[in-house]
Amino acid sequence: MDIELKNIALIEEGILELKGITLIADENDSGKSTIGKTLFTTLTTLNNFEREFLTNLSQRVIRVSFLLKELLDDKLKNEIKSTNEPLLEKITRIIKSLNNFNNEINHNFIKIEINDKFFKDLEKIFLELIEEADVLKQELENYIKKLNEENSLMFQNISFFVDTLTAFLALKVIFNYEKIKISSFQSTFNREFKNNIGNVFLKKEESYVKLDEKGEIIEINIENSNILKVNYGKIKEKNNAIYIESPLILDYIEEICQNFQNFISITDKNYRAKILKKALENEKKIDILDAVLGKEELYKDLLERIHKIILGEFEYNKSNKDFIYRKQGYTFDKKSVATGIKSFGIIEILLKNKQLDKNTILIIDEPEVHLHPKWQIKYAEILILISKELGVKILLNSHSPYLIRAMEVYRKTYDYEDNTKFYTLTDCTEGKSKKILDVTNNLNQIFDKLIEPYEILREVDERYSDDE
Repeated sequence: MDIELKNIALIEEGILELKGITLIADENDSGKSTIGKTLFTTLTTLNNFEREFLTNLSQRVIRVSFLLKELLDDKLKNEIKSTNEPLLEKITRIIKSLNNFNNEINHNFIKIEINDKFFKDLEKIFLELIEEADVLKQELENYIKKLNEENSLMFQNISFFVDTLTAFLALKVIFNYEKIKISSFQSTFNREFKNNIGNVFLKKEESYVKLDEKGEIIEINIENSNILKVNYGKIKEKNNAIYIESPLILDYIEEICQNFQNFISITDKNYRAKILKKALENEKKIDILDAVLGKEELYKDLLERIHKIILGEFEYNKSNKDFIYRKQGYTFDKKSVATGIKSFGIIEILLKNKQLDKNTILIIDEPEVHLHPKWQIKYAEILILISKELGVKILLNSHSPYLIRAMEVYRKTYDYEDNTKFYTLTDCTEGKSKKILDVTNNLNQIFDKLIEPYEILREVDERYSDDE
């Protein structure tokens, strides 16, 4: 997969390749996290925006149906029936039609690929429902005009009927696939970049995101932080993205993901954490073909390697709905465990749950944080093996010479050089923005940057020694 960015946050421009493992190395506040966040936001929005729209629409339909049912108690039924039985039949029929439409959404949610054609078919049914609701609203308005007592319960209930239907009729214009798509991407990019998608220091109006996986492309055109156009092909739903910001997320994931449900809104401010939580709590099954190909053994081998490093194992306790660490027959609460162990623990649970496979893009932000240099080296080896053996695409941000050097060594050790890429970011526009630079064949450009603090200390030490 090729990732191209133009004027996205600090990134002025650049293209990078994500084939197996791609590592972006630079200092803090350099914009290296921007690439991973853009990739994650683009893929998760692309994969989920239609389902989010349909879920929200379904909730609205259910709410209208519920309100109408609540209002239509036996007393009101009898009163309307005694004066206008055909009207009662239409009220009953609209409730049934609302439920049928909702069933249509739910029935096809998984079975049918959600695309433009599906939306057009659903729109046709929805507009018929809208027309039915409009006719009923007019008849109800005429009906209450004949009622003399405006303060009567019947008048109030039917007036509420009319108000409910009026609000529902306002949804008539929502079935515009292009608007749904653009609105969804606008919301998620605003969530990620706090309404400033482009670089605030530059005067450039246009921004651009492009993902290209073997000719299957998604392009996002942006102007002044407003998304104008989103085009894509079969890249949709090919990749499952998981983002690990910090191993400390395990300590607070329950608090962050309060009221967590299986459905996660793409506009949720804690979206990355909730996607990770879902992956850590739910196990995927290996199909018979992968079983025959020995995929289960690959997972077992990787898990054994992790167990030898952390001298125990991390797991999700379904009974207590919490994460625990087991060692030598003892069980430890997650908050009592070293953060470095949690770094491996997250990877371990994802492996146990079969969440890491050829369709996964794993994004890890500065994995070296909380890891001793010895464990950084082991962590790098595990990632190389996960990518090579399971086909997982991994995007890393790092400023650790130990981790970067380990990636360089192990890509050679495991004959994975052609699938490992290294990038750094260079200053441009007087330091106001960054460009992406491929340094795969010249890692000295990375190490020269990262070794600079040691040089500063050496100079200070020499000056101090001279003074003595």
